Amino acid sequence: MLSPLWIVLLARFIVCKRTPQSSDWSRMATSPLLLQIDGRGFTTTEDIIAGVILCLISFTATTLGILNLYILKTEKIFRNSFGWFAAWRTSAELFCNLVQVFYCVPLTLLQPQGVSLHFAFGSFITVRFFGFFSCLMQLIISVNRLSAVFCPLRHRKIFSRSTTIAASFAVLLFAALLIVGFFDGGGQANYSEYSLFLPGG
Repeated sequence: MLSPLWIVLLARFIVCKRTPQSSDWSRMATSPLLLQIDGRGFTTTEDIIAGVILCLISFTATTLGILNLYILKTEKIFRNSFGWFAAWRTSAELFCNLVQVFYCVPLTLLQPQGVSLHFAFGSFITVRFFGFFSCLMQLIISVNRLSAVFCPLRHRKIFSRSTTIAASFAVLLFAALLIVGFFDGGGQANYSEYSLFLPGG
């Protein structure tokens, strides 16, 4: 998982009162999979600071995501194609944030050893899939808003109920195709591709 890395360096800066050097990245790159998946077996001050920061950010994002979904569901103004797309995008972001809350935060704070590589890879794939989906859905929302501005009289016809649902599932399928590269021909996890997204990969 890439997202907690800058938080770890920020925690190092808070504790050591220095700017992270290139040697910090080099040391991380010596064993990227071990750094990201397996803990050291004990917790340091840096781990606590990084874990608390990550917990605050991810928990806040999760809470706001749930609130966003509630507003999209209850307000009549969002009962249209825009509201539908926004709900799908927010749901995808929510899944990404939940991985941070239930995977990255505990591993950062507790530093457990013997974490399953399959479990870590599954968490990675979850974030990648919903991250891809969220970004692609944002693109669809942009097209939706462009249509509403430039051709308001035909907007409802362009983004009809059937078109809206079809576009959503097309994006879902495309996001799934984007993560196929992380698996080999037999459907097994391709850890060499996974390591490309880790420091030193």
